[in-house]
Amino acid sequence: MMTKEKLIDYLIEKEIPDNLDPKEESKIVSEIFKHSWDITPENLYRFRNCNSYSFDALENDKFLLTKPTLFNDPYDSLLYIDREKILDVISKPDDNNDLIGRLNTDLEFRVSQINLLGKDFVDKFIKNNSFKNAEEKEFYKKLSNLHYIKVIDEIIDESLKSLKQSSLVACLSERIDSILMWSHYAQNHQGFALNYDFKSRFSIDLGFSGVRGTDFADKKILPVRYSNERFDATYYVEFHFIDNYYKSLGLKFNAPFYDKLFYYKILLFKSLDWSYEKEWRIIKQTNLDYEDNKSDFDFINHIKPKEIHLGSQISKENKQRLIEIGKEKNIQVCQMKLQTFSKEYKLISEKI
Repeated sequence: MMTKEKLIDYLIEKEIPDNLDPKEESKIVSEIFKHSWDITPENLYRFRNCNSYSFDALENDKFLLTKPTLFNDPYDSLLYIDREKILDVISKPDDNNDLIGRLNTDLEFRVSQINLLGKDFVDKFIKNNSFKNAEEKEFYKKLSNLHYIKVIDEIIDESLKSLKQSSLVACLSERIDSILMWSHYAQNHQGFALNYDFKSRFSIDLGFSGVRGTDFADKKILPVRYSNERFDATYYVEFHFIDNYYKSLGLKFNAPFYDKLFYYKILLFKSLDWSYEKEWRIIKQTNLDYEDNKSDFDFINHIKPKEIHLGSQISKENKQRLIEIGKEKNIQVCQMKLQTFSKEYKLISEKI
């Protein structure tokens, strides 16, 4: 039987490189779609603040997705990158013919490398002469590594910026009764929460006879994994370092990008401290260019919740407005309360 943990394991295990046969790619995507459909809960809750944007989206059957840069936790989906591993890989000698050729024919490039690494180092590299002794070789290796470390850190910074801009995300929870969730995400219990049935959105009526579609053709809905270990994105940065290095030499890096699923995987890891949230995420890919001025948000349209849950401290004005919206749109409205005669700190939801 498929579970949340098994689904994430399956996703982590699978890779879709750019050059994968389309039939194989379709098979993997279909399996992920099927497994997600199987275990997506019928009730997932979205916590909201009481403001004009939230009310407008509810009234117009819109569901908001935003960039991860707007998350409240700055360490959400924080990636692990092994800088030493990258340094070890890129500083190993490989086929240097292209580089030597460039150094011999491109005076401007040669001067830039001499300024960076020193004339002796560049001359020895071109002539492929051995260093006088191990100490001299180690010295120049350290000098070269200092340059690589600087470049690696720049690429890591650029990569993390672009990854934070590469997706639009909506966060949901299996829980409606969490005091902390109401405190963190719904104005200290003064907001509201919406109950959506996304399981039913895997197959939706498009309004044409016999024609059905899905909300998850260009998006995925997946559970979050809570762990003390961050997702390892070392290979991603290594790939882009090599790609940028080839570009700096005027060469084309022909290796295919190793995994289209990478951009989903990176958004599914959070610290164990947040495990009480029982979170699911809807993820839509955009692109990696963080300077292209793309919108910070997008919407799923023509979708309305099953229920509206009012925070236990909601104002009379906002309560009345949400009750009216519920009546107009035929949505059940419920009131959250702390159980009066219970010894536990337990929130319950009662229909209005």
